[in-house]
Amino acid sequence: MTRKRVRRAGGRAAQVGVKRRRRGPAGLGAGPGATRVTLALALALGACVDGAPVSPGDLTRVVVAPAFSLLAAASLDLSSLDRVVVRVVRPPSLVLAEASAAIPPGKEPIVVDLTVELSGSRERLRIEAELWAGATLAFSGSRTESVSVADEVRAFNVDLERRIPELTLSQGRLEFEGQAGAQDPEPRGFEVENEGPGSLSWSASPDVEWIEVSPDHGFVPEGEKQRVSVGVRSRDLPPGSHRGQVVVEAPGVLGAPASVEVDLTLEEPRVETFGLRVDGEGDGVGSVTSTPEGIDCTVDRGDVSGRCEADFPDGTALTLTAAATAGHSFGGWSGDCAGAGSCALTIDADRRVAAAFSAPAPELLVEPTALAFTAEQGRNPDPPEGTFTVTNAGGGSLDWTADTELPWAELSPTDGSLEGGRSSTVRVRVRSEGLPSGTHSGVVSVRAGETLAEVRVTLEVLAAPELSVVTDTVRFAAIPGNNPAPDTAAIVIENVGGGTLEWRAKVGGAWLTLRTENGSLEGGARGTVVLIVRSDDLSPGTYREEVEITAGDAGRAVVPLVLVVAAAASFIPGGQP
Repeated sequence: MTRKRVRRAGGRAAQVGVKRRRRGPAGLGAGPGATRVTLALALALGACVDGAPVSPGDLTRVVVAPAFSLLAAASLDLSSLDRVVVRVVRPPSLVLAEASAAIPPGKEPIVVDLTVELSGSRERLRIEAELWAGATLAFSGSRTESVSVADEVRAFNVDLERRIPELTLSQGRLEFEGQAGAQDPEPRGFEVENEGPGSLSWSASPDVEWIEVSPDHGFVPEGEKQRVSVGVRSRDLPPGSHRGQVVVEAPGVLGAPASVEVDLTLEEPRVETFGLRVDGEGDGVGSVTSTPEGIDCTVDRGDVSGRCEADFPDGTALTLTAAATAGHSFGGWSGDCAGAGSCALTIDADRRVAAAFSAPAPELLVEPTALAFTAEQGRNPDPPEGTFTVTNAGGGSLDWTADTELPWAELSPTDGSLEGGRSSTVRVRVRSEGLPSGTHSGVVSVRAGETLAEVRVTLEVLAAPELSVVTDTVRFAAIPGNNPAPDTAAIVIENVGGGTLEWRAKVGGAWLTLRTENGSLEGGARGTVVLIVRSDDLSPGTYREEVEITAGDAGRAVVPLVLVVAAAASFIPGGQP
């Protein structure tokens, strides 16, 4: 077997095998030199590697000799080819034989036998081959060879030239990502290429409504390409994955139709938010609330507290309402709102408003309006200090002063400034040293502008306590055996001064004790010191003792006591008081 291989860029090749058949006398064309030759034609789609044909995909070598074989480059899409036509022509144009066969999918060769009658033992014949895609001639070519009945097996190639454009796309898939309900993703694209002769007329159409194509048709000359932009309309699509495709049609063209897959992934929408801030103005008190909820702000003389800042979704229609505290008034809005009514806002950007509240006029309030102190003459320390409160019961700012003409009273502080609702405490201290006993009084004057308030201050100075003993002597008389029970007697004492007198009494004899050893007396009050005498164990005679009564600085007194114990027959007139 002899074999010739011919490769041409962009072309196709066919191999033809020649098998000799000799006819007997009864056969067609009998006679000297008449020979009938059958050409076995085998068609296989594949590629050439180093001049040898191989099948596409797995590059498995295809043995084609001694047959006719069509070879195709692996990079081309030949799926649209459906028919092969082969004819044998005696030059210049006499067709000796013609046959066609369908091209099934797959890689199996197609065998077509053509039988021709040679005019002699050797003849030059032209082998013509065509590949069709429907009614369109896609490839064609021919080769003239000398065919002889002496050749047992012979193979040769026929080059086929492409006759129509071939459609290819630069991308097979486009992927988009975005956010549901947000701006559409940036467009992407692909290129329509014409790898064949002539101009390629194409049109593109998406299979879903949310894909847009621009341009949607065009013409591409041989070897040229055209850019196609693909966009997606995602605003009305739900979150998740979406898929469609763009189909490119090109009638009568190899590789058509072709498609580009379009994948769109949409995330859950991210809601954009904007901030709203409320500030305060003025010297009043009030509040600001919002509908829908979010703002609940207290304004106090320009200061704010509570929820005075909040974020709201883009496009929120919001109303702010201002309410003044009792006695105060709302003065109106500033910033992104105006007027003195409700504030209606659309939150499509960061917003800021200020609410102004006005306070009532300052009002002086002093309480209590009287303070009373008590001191004992000559005693230290002075009585505890007293206090009164100065309050601005109105609004605005209240400036106040306090003073007194009382020489024994001191004030602290003596002035101040109060905003509405605020208070200040004034301490009052009195000094009783050097004051006579009795009641001393006067006023503390508190002034705020033209307003005057007074606090009456009274100091009661009590006289110093003074001990006085009303009973000057105590006498007892007793007869042994006649007084089984103890005798008692009382010493009367009195606080002839003021304040409180603290007294204490003591005795020294064994036969004399005290029932009460101490006590206290308020000014002008009397009390008793009770004595107990036990005389049973005493011998007749006269016994003397003293009772000492002390009251600190208030005085000291000693009261003598006389006990006469008589014999049993004696009688002592007036022996017992």
